[in-house]
Amino acid sequence: MAHRHSNRFISAFGHRCSLMFCFFVIATSGLPLLSQPRIVDSLKALIPSLPPDTSRVIALNRLAFELRGVSPLERERYGEQALVLARTLDYPKGVAQALTNLGGALWEQGHYAQALGYQERAVALHSALQDKPNLALALNSLGLIYSDQGNYSLALEHFLHALKLREEIKDKRGQQITISNIGTVYQQQGDITAAQEYYFKALKIAEEINDKRGTSIALANIGGAYFQQGAYDNALDYDTRALRVSESVGSNSSTSYVLNKIGLVLAKMGKVREALTYQERAYKTALSAGNSKVLAHALHGMASAYQSLGRNSEALVYAQQALDTAKNIGLAAIIKDASELLASVHAAQGRYKEAFEAYQQFKQMSDSAQNLESRKRIANLETNYKLRQQEIENERLQAQFTAQRAETQQQRVLTFAVLAGLILVVVLAIVLAQANNNKKRDNTELHRQQSLLEEQAQEIEITNTQLQEQNIALQELNREKNEFLGIAAHDLKNPLASIVLTAQLLHRKDAQITSEARLSRLVNIEQVAARMQEIIANLLDVNAIESGGITLTLSKQTLSDVAKSVTEEYRDVAAKKRIALHFNDAEASDACIQADGGRLREVLENLVSNAVKYSFFDANVYVTIEARIDAVRCTVTDEGPGISNDDKRKLFGKFARLSAQPTAGEHSTGLGLSIVKKLVEMMHGTIWCESELGKGAAFTVEFPRERG
Repeated sequence: MAHRHSNRFISAFGHRCSLMFCFFVIATSGLPLLSQPRIVDSLKALIPSLPPDTSRVIALNRLAFELRGVSPLERERYGEQALVLARTLDYPKGVAQALTNLGGALWEQGHYAQALGYQERAVALHSALQDKPNLALALNSLGLIYSDQGNYSLALEHFLHALKLREEIKDKRGQQITISNIGTVYQQQGDITAAQEYYFKALKIAEEINDKRGTSIALANIGGAYFQQGAYDNALDYDTRALRVSESVGSNSSTSYVLNKIGLVLAKMGKVREALTYQERAYKTALSAGNSKVLAHALHGMASAYQSLGRNSEALVYAQQALDTAKNIGLAAIIKDASELLASVHAAQGRYKEAFEAYQQFKQMSDSAQNLESRKRIANLETNYKLRQQEIENERLQAQFTAQRAETQQQRVLTFAVLAGLILVVVLAIVLAQANNNKKRDNTELHRQQSLLEEQAQEIEITNTQLQEQNIALQELNREKNEFLGIAAHDLKNPLASIVLTAQLLHRKDAQITSEARLSRLVNIEQVAARMQEIIANLLDVNAIESGGITLTLSKQTLSDVAKSVTEEYRDVAAKKRIALHFNDAEASDACIQADGGRLREVLENLVSNAVKYSFFDANVYVTIEARIDAVRCTVTDEGPGISNDDKRKLFGKFARLSAQPTAGEHSTGLGLSIVKKLVEMMHGTIWCESELGKGAAFTVEFPRERG
């Protein structure tokens, strides 16, 4: 039948406007006659002048479609307007297109469950209407949702169906998009060769039809495949090309996606600061585009970069934001990675409770093998629950169908005899009563099964939590026991043996040893004993700090005075290696902080001592004081061997054993920097290290500046 719209109420001008608009849509469908921003602006200007009929539905749906990858929130808003109007007009094609747009907008925002519901309804409607172009679009969107959820077999099934339809209707642009998506599925399953084959096919088609957005995505996908293979130079080349194309189009979602990928590549290449810059740009661009998925990836990339730079406070903030964003949209990969990063940062800062909680969440996301039987039980219960729901729905539909059929029969019989009509009414009442009783009984059983499912799931969760807590606690205790025994065996055994041997020598050959040799050996015993005393003192300090046995007395201190005193104290030690100590406080000589005087000196002594230990002969060590508006910092810079990225991650950890060694055989317990970090944080300061392998290291402590 003809559409029951508001056509009868519109004026002749409205008819002309509708025809003009239809011509506009047909003309702009053959891109690239107009650029995407110009189409969007033109549609936004045109829609208010259109009457509330099918022409406005077509315009709203086209506008929503053109906003893909640019503004998912706007796309969702215009899709909702199109859906409401299309339903009011009883316009099935408009309803189907609106459902496709809504599903796509929600997928871009990471709301997978809602997106799946809209796209499944869209597929059913497009199929009933035999609308191949829009059916292919909806099938492709369904494939994207299943792919993001890890259901690769269903994703591939829908992509191949969409590709077949697009080949039938000779939709080159659609073929390019679906081929690229098929490549992504293969890459997610680890088949990089197959993925690259599809990506290059997609790139070829995109360049043939001059589709710049498609070209950008294909280039980025090729870069991602090279990244997964470890070919980072190739990955960076393709991602950079993708960024230039994406920025020329003005697609914020695509640009933020490519910026994030470049940041990941640079991080793998060891260019952490450049990686951080790209992740910050990705974050800002994704935020303006409303793309929560890329936003979560960018936040995690920023957190990883800050951790690599030793700036754990910033890493903690961005890792938590990444975790919260990923949880809001159900992005499992980032939930797992952000939890692991949070556990590492909390542990490095001595917050073991928070580290344990984050690690527990990471294990829950990554270790499916431990809970396989529990998941099977829950899956079976959920399956039974869903089957029962489906049975109830079928019964309801059957009852509804029976009622409608009975009503039809009643209307027919009423035309012949009132008596027959009364009989049918009675029959209908009986059927409805039985259906109502069945529904009540089924609802009761449904609630009972649902309660059972919840109880069993809770029981499983409690059991798993207890097992994981016990396992992690045992692992941590065993690790610390091994570390402690290692120190006792290695760092205390050899000095003690040296003392014993020297004492035995003095005892046995007392008459034969000259007074100078005896004095030399006694000095050696004294030095070795002092070294053992330092090791024991460090162990006691670590224990006291972690158990809360150290109380600091904060008072007003001049950071420059303490640093200058420590520098002078170490000049003789440095002179033994012909190392020049340089002190510079510029205009910061009067800058004050709140600190414990003794512990502040201990911190600076450790940093200066390390700089001398790890510097080569005839080198320089620089102690610099810098005052800022709200902070005062001291930086100790050496010309030693530098610190690798792997060592940076464990630099401030307890019992850390680094690849770099003191340059003149000096002793190091691996506890000093751990103690320094804890003392600095107890005085409300922060510490970090900046270093490149082979180019020395710079350790910086920063404290809030005291005013007045």
